[in-house]
Amino acid sequence: MKISHECPLDLLEKSKQFNDYEYSLLHLMHIPEYKEFYKAQAKKRYQILDNSAFEYQFIDGGFNIDYFIDIINEIQPSSIIIPDIISNCEATIDEFRDFPFEYLHYTPEIIGVVQGKTEDELLKCAKFMHERADKLAIVFHSPAYQIDLNKNKDENNCIGRYNIVKKIKKITNKPLHLLGCSLPKEFSLYEKGIIDTIDTANPIQFGALSIKYNDISSINNKPNYLMSEENIITQKWISYCYSN
Repeated sequence: MKISHECPLDLLEKSKQFNDYEYSLLHLMHIPEYKEFYKAQAKKRYQILDNSAFEYQFIDGGFNIDYFIDIINEIQPSSIIIPDIISNCEATIDEFRDFPFEYLHYTPEIIGVVQGKTEDELLKCAKFMHERADKLAIVFHSPAYQIDLNKNKDENNCIGRYNIVKKIKKITNKPLHLLGCSLPKEFSLYEKGIIDTIDTANPIQFGALSIKYNDISSINNKPNYLMSEENIITQKWISYCYSN
């Protein structure tokens, strides 16, 4: 599996040393240094452009499809994540159907997100994406993952997604991407070849909180730290894992 960490501006250049590929976020593309870095890198190695559905929950104005298309055509990343609606299977399917592929100036790899509130909805969405997308992305959190009353929310997200991925692999042989994580120890659960790519800001978020971890099995909670514009630009990033 290939891992890419979402990084602040002062780690972008260094990230080329520890990231296996580039992972860019739409909601940060208005920052000149950020956009220019990923625009340049798109010519050099594999890059996924995320539609920032998770982040736009917390941003006034929200997602704009015309802006997304403009950024795709300007950056020309290897892969694009088609717009999705959090925990909503039917709306995510509609977003995929309605996406204006005809306005793209080139042919990127198409990634479809698997969304839903229940296991049945997640599997329905996965079947739809299997038939239309080049790659499937599995979200790190879903109400469907919250099934063990003896575990906290983050632990349920960790184990719940792992269990769903096993079922999705019975539906498709297409490559899978893991969208973020609740707990990094989840990555150690997968057998070789199951997951193609992963994006996560987890060690960066811990570093921003001045916490360095060496044993991921001891982490049982996800940091409450959003990769927002303010944090990307102004925070002094102290420590990170997986990097050296």
